[in-house]
Amino acid sequence: MQKRCEPDTFIVSIKRKIEKQWVYEDGKIVHRKISYVPGLYNIFDIILVHAVEKKRRDPSMNRLRVKIDTKMNEISIHHNGAF
Repeated sequence: MQKRCEPDTFIVSIKRKIEKQWVYEDGKIVHRKISYVPGLYNIFDIILVHAVEKKRRDPSMNRLRVKIDTKMNEISIHHNGAF
């Protein structure tokens, strides 16, 4: 019998949270209240950490690009390392 797990078991909470965080805004770092979903933040963090770790395994990797497109509501992470 397989146990069914809730989403926050793997990626933390998927409920919107409002709290003060340091954010980059208008060319400077400011401390203000933001609204975010911890689970989505965690997914982004895991993907970014894996891309950075790729550099350790592949010295030829010399590019890591993070693109945040607020119009399309997309975040993408690209690197030129081997797969």
